[in-house]
Amino acid sequence: MKQLLFWVLMTCMLFFGTLQCLYSQEDLDAKLIKRQVNCQDISENSSNFIVDYYEKGNIDSCYVILDYWSQKCGNTEPVSRADLLLALALHSYTDALVSNDYIDQMLIYMNRAEQIKNLSLYRERQGFSYDDFVPLGGDFDQWTNRLAKSLMNEYEAGSSEYLLCLFYSGECDSAFQLLKEQPYQTSSTGKLYDSIVQQTIKIPVLIYHFYSGIWIPTWNLSAMGIHPVIGMGMGVKSDRNSYDFIIDFKFVDTPDYYMAKRSRTSIAEPTRHFFGGYIGVEYSRDMVQTEKNELFYTIGAAYDGFDMFEDDHYNDTETSGTGSYNFNMGGGYRFCVGNSSWLSIQGRYNVVDYTITDKFFLSGHNVTIRLTYSYRYNDYRNDRLKRLRYY
Repeated sequence: MKQLLFWVLMTCMLFFGTLQCLYSQEDLDAKLIKRQVNCQDISENSSNFIVDYYEKGNIDSCYVILDYWSQKCGNTEPVSRADLLLALALHSYTDALVSNDYIDQMLIYMNRAEQIKNLSLYRERQGFSYDDFVPLGGDFDQWTNRLAKSLMNEYEAGSSEYLLCLFYSGECDSAFQLLKEQPYQTSSTGKLYDSIVQQTIKIPVLIYHFYSGIWIPTWNLSAMGIHPVIGMGMGVKSDRNSYDFIIDFKFVDTPDYYMAKRSRTSIAEPTRHFFGGYIGVEYSRDMVQTEKNELFYTIGAAYDGFDMFEDDHYNDTETSGTGSYNFNMGGGYRFCVGNSSWLSIQGRYNVVDYTITDKFFLSGHNVTIRLTYSYRYNDYRNDRLKRLRYY
């Protein structure tokens, strides 16, 4: 009897052990082959179901789907677009629905619309192209476009609702242009657009300057005559402030002879030679700044000087010059001639003293007038302003 019980017990243990092993194997297989639901599935299915439920008049289900979609995948552009258009369709839109990142959402939609337009040239690729996990140019995009066009007739021009319908109907450029005009300029969307533009404008840019001008001496120094100037520089502009490193050259012999020394201990002799340079730093700030115009003042500090004698190998003499500090101030006006190109005219009063070297005897200051071409370089900033249709 005991032997029989032993064998029954061993048989049961073996049986249950085998079942546990099989169960564990099946559980592992299920885990390994189980497909994880992700945003791609949720977004693609949600975008299709919303279209289907809306066309059947089941708006409540549309909102249930939209809520689930946003919780699982975040407030993506398609989610934001559907939310606004459903509110417009139900005439429940308020400016509170326009979030702080809404202009960025509009830019994403504009990029999407451009991609859809490009894909229309390659129809065989349309079914395989996605953005935010929603097929580009698919049923969802076509539905929002049709809905926006149909809702335009329900709102008056000049209202925020009309502007959004215009935008999502495909007239993106027209909508952005209206944001810069009344009455939209003072709307919540217009104010948000302006704040984004101003933030973008404040992004620092590199600036390259190329200019020509004239050097006009004053007081006794006026005997040196007026001379042409050419120069260049580079710097950084941030919002209304510019910081530049400048170098220029002035040339052409003087109209009359002037007296100068080759060294402090030599005898003064007449000369007409004149070739000078300027190297310094300058700061300018815009007093008035609009989309295409800037009125500014400027100050600077530099080293300024000019050669008074050339090398004379026959008489075994070397060139000699005089130099001075240069503290200057002035102002000017610049205007935009392209997306990144500006022309400006400015005048500067320069405080100098070339007599401090004891080799030159004419005291006085000078005035410089510059005509400058400037190029502002920051690809990200320029591209963003272009996409905002600021230019």
